[in-house]
Amino acid sequence: MRDKVYIYANKRRVLFPARLLSEEGKLLEFGQASISAEQDSVDFVGDFVPLFKMGTPLTIVRTFGEQEIHIFRGEVYLSSRKLLRLTSVSDELLPGSERVYLFPVNFPAQVTAFPPAEPPRRALLPWKRSAPPGPQEFLVSLNFVAMDALEFTSPVELPPQSTLCLTMEKPVEGYQLPLAVKRVLQFGSSGRTYSCLIEKWPLQVLENWEKHLTELHQKENKLF
Repeated sequence: MRDKVYIYANKRRVLFPARLLSEEGKLLEFGQASISAEQDSVDFVGDFVPLFKMGTPLTIVRTFGEQEIHIFRGEVYLSSRKLLRLTSVSDELLPGSERVYLFPVNFPAQVTAFPPAEPPRRALLPWKRSAPPGPQEFLVSLNFVAMDALEFTSPVELPPQSTLCLTMEKPVEGYQLPLAVKRVLQFGSSGRTYSCLIEKWPLQVLENWEKHLTELHQKENKLF
């Protein structure tokens, strides 16, 4: 099973990998950055940060692996050998960046769990042969969604090794999505949280899903 990594949207105060660029786009330094939307600023830290005069226009680019996903442009407010702060910031979400995020949601869905197939057993009394267990249905709460992954909390423990399908009430209601459980994230009073991959999207709703995620991306990650 592929194990793709995602960024949780709206986690703004954590440090993330970044590159510092001149106004003309020349790479100046690799490092890490953090955002303060309340103070209209972005901080960049690194081992050897160049010194700049206050007011110098610079660019900080957030990266995810080798992919550039978010650009911040601003003016130098603070400059030292370890820390640089930009204010008067504008930002731009780069095309395709919506595919690397898990977006917070809060709406119900239904999971159908199909138990794993068992080899037939030969009963001593054929007329007493037990019927195989049927599918079980659970109402769950969707917590995060991505282009091909999601997280939900179930009030009951899902049977191990089961095949799962999920049906949403929005924004693509009425379609069963086959899921593969990556891991169980936590146990709590509200149940267990499951991290799952969406194994296949129906072509009829894929365009609507991509549009919905793009709207969530602008809502959650466009900051300035």
